[in-house]
Amino acid sequence: MDELNSKLMATITNKDLSFSVAPNGQLVSIINEGIEYMHGAGKPTHLQTKEDILGWNNSEITLFPIIGPPKTDYGVVVMNGDDYSLDRHGISRCIDFEIKDIFKDSILLSQKYWGQPVLNPNFSRDKKMSKNAELLNWLPYTLDKKITNNGEFINVELSLKNDSMSKSMNFRMGWHPAFKLQGAIEDSFFYVSQDNYKIISMQEIIEQSVKGALVVPSATNVLYINKKLNNGIFMQTKEFNDLMFWTKSKDSGMVCIEPVTHVPTKDGIYLDGVASETLEPGKSKTYSVEIHPFKGSSF
Repeated sequence: MDELNSKLMATITNKDLSFSVAPNGQLVSIINEGIEYMHGAGKPTHLQTKEDILGWNNSEITLFPIIGPPKTDYGVVVMNGDDYSLDRHGISRCIDFEIKDIFKDSILLSQKYWGQPVLNPNFSRDKKMSKNAELLNWLPYTLDKKITNNGEFINVELSLKNDSMSKSMNFRMGWHPAFKLQGAIEDSFFYVSQDNYKIISMQEIIEQSVKGALVVPSATNVLYINKKLNNGIFMQTKEFNDLMFWTKSKDSGMVCIEPVTHVPTKDGIYLDGVASETLEPGKSKTYSVEIHPFKGSSF
C-alpha cells in the first residue's frame, strides 16, 4: 500500500519488493526479499548508514543536458548558436524533483525548470581554485520521473518536454543510479550486452574510476552478479544507447551503472557539432530503465 511515512520517505511495496523515494526526489532504496540493492546516500542524513556515508554522496541523479564536464572556462556550452552555462552532467542534478502524486504501485515526480539561473554547488568564489560557472542556465523544460513497482521489477521512466515556445533543444540524457555491492569485490562481475556479451570485473571498474567512468558504447542491458552469493540486478534500458560504470573507491561498497544516450565527448565540447538528441518546442521523449533485483537463484 502507498504511504508517506513520518520520516518523509515515500515507499511502495508490492509482494516482496519495495522502493523508497527521499524528499529530494531521489530513488534511495530498492529492497527485495529483505536485501537492499541501492546505495542510500540520497536519504535524509538521520537515515543514512555508515556504508552510505563511505560512498558517493547521492543515490541517483539525472544527467541532462550534457554527459560529463564541459571543458571550456566557466562552463560555456553552445547549443544552436546560443551560449549557456553548465557544469558536469548539466543542470538537472542541481534541481530537486518534487513528488507530485503517489499511486497504488507508483510514484510520480517532476522537475520544472523555467529558464531562471540556478546556483552551481561546484562554484568556488576563489577564482584561482575554480573556473566553474557560478550560475547555470538552460532552455525551459519539464522532466517527469515515474517509478513503478510491479512486484517483479522496478521501472524508472524519465519523460522530457521542451517547454520553449520557439527554440529547438539539442541535448544528451543519462541516468546515474548507485547500487550497493552484493558481497566481495573479487566475486562481483558485470555481463554487458553488445553484439556479444562483454564481461567486466568490479576490480576493472575500480581501477578505471581513478581516471573516470568505464565506458561501454552500444550497450543497453547489463547483468550484475556476485558469483558467490548469486545476488545482483539485471538492468534493461530503452532509448538509451550506451552504459558507463563508476565507483568512488575500492572501500565505498557501491557501483554506479549509468545508461546514457551518448558517452562524454573526449574534448568536452558541447553541444553544437556533436551527436545529440533533439526536441522541437512542445515535444516530449521518454527514456526508461527496468531494474530486476534477485537473490540467490531467484533470477
